[in-house]
Amino acid sequence: WRMERRRSSSISTCLACPAGFYSEDEAATSEETCLPCRAGTYNEFEGLSSREQCTPCGAGTYSEDEAATSG
Repeated sequence: WRMERRRSSSISTCLACPAGFYSEDEAATSEETCLPCRAGTYNEFEGLSSREQCTPCGAGTYSEDEAATSG
């Protein structure tokens, strides 16, 4: 999760790392803490908190790219 302060409001919102990424940092203040799932893995959900939550590509499939969002 990452925090974002909206300029037009004093309300802060925690935003999830996008699909294909994860962050192990608590109290993150930037999307830069979101790291891509490694090649050969994917993640279709927002807000993962560890690399282990990235799903390995199934037998007979592969992904050369980091941050894949489907397997």
